[in-house]
Amino acid sequence: MKTILKRLREQYNYSVEELSLYFNDDENLIKAWESGAAEPTISQCLILSKLYGISIDEMFSGYDIRTAVSPRHTEKLEYEARLNRIANRWFN
Repeated sequence: MKTILKRLREQYNYSVEELSLYFNDDENLIKAWESGAAEPTISQCLILSKLYGISIDEMFSGYDIRTAVSPRHTEKLEYEARLNRIANRWFN
């Protein structure tokens, strides 16, 4: 995760100082994330995802999940998930 956070910050042209303004002006927090000494909380991940214009999934996976799976395969997975939810209601 640490390399992803640093890569995203650099890709979107934020300095550590600029990014820290969104997190109570705490540069050490950003440095801790990027060194692996700490990880952002879910609420901090939400802020980062909004700043970078990506989903949290993309932030954690490091690639655009919307292009990783074909639309046809996605439809099949969604259909199977719906069937599983229906089956769970019947048998649980």
